Amino acid sequence: MPVFKDAGGREWIVSIDVNALRRVRDRLGLNLTDLVGGETLDRVTKDPVLLVDILYVLCESAARDAGVDVEAFARELRGDALDAAVTAMLESLADFFPSRRGRLLRQVIERGKRIEDRVLAEAEQKIASGEIDPAPTAETSGAPSGDSPASSESIPAP
Repeated sequence: MPVFKDAGGREWIVSIDVNALRRVRDRLGLNLTDLVGGETLDRVTKDPVLLVDILYVLCESAARDAGVDVEAFARELRGDALDAAVTAMLESLADFFPSRRGRLLRQVIERGKRIEDRVLAEAEQKIASGEIDPAPTAETSGAPSGDSPASSESIPAP
């Protein structure tokens, strides 16, 4: 069964069965089997609050047994731990489906990882070469520019 560790080092098993799908649907109004289609996956991956809520529902029984409420659970899902949790959820979903559909989902997961790796490597290369300058400029840092209106102190009183 897919497992991930949260930022605090706690280990969580993600197991998806029909009951887990029902709990997610009833509580969050989301059909996890639609993650394979793309639009729902895009929505979930762009909304970390929704993502953590899904993960909590999937791990809720173990969380309750460990005395971990949703807020404590959410506090420990960040950075690499959140990435590992998403991977575990998608792997568990792939395990849920019949072998052909599960194999297809695993291919989608792998392709997504390769694309993400390539995009990040290209961005790192552009930053290293100076093509992208990560240092803030006056325009991006919020510093006043030459076209800013004068402050009220510099305007003479009538």
